[in-house]
Amino acid sequence: MTRILLWLLLANTLFAQPPKKEEPVGLVLLPGGARLVRAGVETPLAAKAGDILFAGDAMKTESAPA
Repeated sequence: MTRILLWLLLANTLFAQPPKKEEPVGLVLLPGGARLVRAGVETPLAAKAGDILFAGDAMKTESAPA
């Protein structure tokens, strides 16, 4: 019984996959005063040129397009 458990533990560590990194889906080029709302966060942040967007992120604008 302990051999089986040991083998399962060893197999689990050998075949375990590292966590997948989230892939970016966009890049802010001209923020134009937009606010960036990250996925799972309610507080909007000022968007800056070079900000990377991920799935679930949102951009809110008031006057100019972003």
